[in-house]
Amino acid sequence: MLPSAPPVLELQAFLEDYKSFVNSLESKRIAADTLSYTRLLSGWQMLQHLAAKHQRTQAPDYNIFWLLKNLYRDETRLHSPFLADLLNPNGTHQQGILFYEALLELLRGRSLPVEQYQVRDPYFVQVATEVATGNLTGDGDGYIDILLTYQAPERSFAIAIENKIYAGDQHKQLERYQAYLQLHFTNQHLLLYLTPQPDCVPAEHSIKAVRRAELEAVGQLGCISYKNEINSVLTRALPHVEAPTVRAIIMQYQQVITAL
Repeated sequence: MLPSAPPVLELQAFLEDYKSFVNSLESKRIAADTLSYTRLLSGWQMLQHLAAKHQRTQAPDYNIFWLLKNLYRDETRLHSPFLADLLNPNGTHQQGILFYEALLELLRGRSLPVEQYQVRDPYFVQVATEVATGNLTGDGDGYIDILLTYQAPERSFAIAIENKIYAGDQHKQLERYQAYLQLHFTNQHLLLYLTPQPDCVPAEHSIKAVRRAELEAVGQLGCISYKNEINSVLTRALPHVEAPTVRAIIMQYQQVITAL
């Protein structure tokens, strides 16, 4: 029978075995962690690649309106000309009466008498910006931001838009515009007061509240906003836009007006 090892040697042997066992476990853990980190890094690199490809092929942050710096807040140089062209059945967008009909459909939902503003022949439509009204009321000249007119042999009408983004109301401004519309189009006209956010109304010094209520009652004055009505018009029309370029610009413009 072999003599047993001294206790000290047995303890040393046990510690060596334990050390080897711990080192083996540590090596396996490091190997497992390295594999996990490698897979994680590979997945992260794949996500970065996909994100870069999405940016390259879709360019979601590229917006011509943002690139024009503060122009996206300018009602005279950007918003009025852009909206005037969209609402023009003969506009450069080449989508015909699409956007104008979308506006009428939205106004119809607000119980405005839009049937009298139907366009039968786009040939008789004219859309202009900064239309001079003259000094009809003795309170100074005025300029209507957007004026759409239809002057056919059998009938005529006008839709005017007062575009208020970061400018305040002028003295008797809407009263002057109403006088111009009444002079040239009798009762066949609609004046829209357009502001960035909903629930904005003209100032008392622009048009008296009593007069405003009278015009609203007969469907000759309405308040609309970029955030609600204009955005809704574009959303209604967008699925029917056939030109990819126009569709892309409309979606970019919707990003802009939600930030006004």
